[in-house]
Amino acid sequence: MAGKRVRSVVACCLLVGLGASVFAQRVPQSQWFYCARFSPDGTQILSGGASRKIQLWDVKTGREVIAFDHPGWLHTVAFSPDGKQALSGTRNRTMRLWDLATGRMLREFNHGGWVTTVLFLPDGKRGISLGGGERDKGEAAVRVWDLETGRELRKLTLPAAADGTAGGVNDGSLSADGKLLAVAGPDTVIWDMETGDVVKTFPGHRPFTWVIALSPDGETVVTGGTDERVRVTRVKDGRVVKPLPQGTREIRSLAVSPDGKVFAVGVLDGTITFHSLRTGERRGRIKAHQFIVSSLDFSGDGKLLVSGAFDGTVKLWNVRTGKLVRSLQ
Repeated sequence: MAGKRVRSVVACCLLVGLGASVFAQRVPQSQWFYCARFSPDGTQILSGGASRKIQLWDVKTGREVIAFDHPGWLHTVAFSPDGKQALSGTRNRTMRLWDLATGRMLREFNHGGWVTTVLFLPDGKRGISLGGGERDKGEAAVRVWDLETGRELRKLTLPAAADGTAGGVNDGSLSADGKLLAVAGPDTVIWDMETGDVVKTFPGHRPFTWVIALSPDGETVVTGGTDERVRVTRVKDGRVVKPLPQGTREIRSLAVSPDGKVFAVGVLDGTITFHSLRTGERRGRIKAHQFIVSSLDFSGDGKLLVSGAFDGTVKLWNVRTGKLVRSLQ
């Protein structure tokens, strides 16, 4: 089971039947992007993947600002609130803190299992690493760190799923104020980050949930998984607004707009769709990439969407028109 639950990096189990073996010959695996994130002010994009490099891009010009080597494939990256530092996470069980002006690694944190998601808390002084579990024999956990000292402040262990399904932490998302953390494991778990208590638990997708996105106000959580569906759930009462069928492809990335009105969905075949967060109604569709859309993120003003994919590209989209602004390669 563990080998089947590895995130995007274990692509061999996803390629069958997709013609992707042919595709992979055209785009080397070393060029696949796993993550792309906007800076808080929306002027830069941070990206990474199998190239073992962190790349910083200028949004206005599309030019690379800086690139520096990273030890191992990047599963995840995050900007600090002031945009001056970054966190990265890999399958070598570590989270790293970087200075973006110089590309210098400032500190390394031992998560104890594969790191699938990294996040900054709003104060910029604490970071979160998520991951581990059945896939790598590490404990499925969320760890909160003091970024200046490297000290572990808190460890949250993923509770067992109600139906006994095993698995690790695949993704995580914070509310805008950093008070709530939504985690995609065998079940969807909402944690209070001030107390460390589990606030809510909802049934996950089966066989498992790939991705999760919490609305900025923390009132709605969007999840997607291997059942090829998206589920929009109200945190307060667990009411599912509408389960959205997504055709015949797994859901591999999600993002909620900063105003909490729209969410974007990226799937295995390279398609991105836009939906109303209130009703689930589809608002638009883009055939964005040739292959897996592994990452989505809205700019701070909600006008742009960045997508990273296994076709070796990072692209910027106009959210209102659905038109391509530029491609970063």
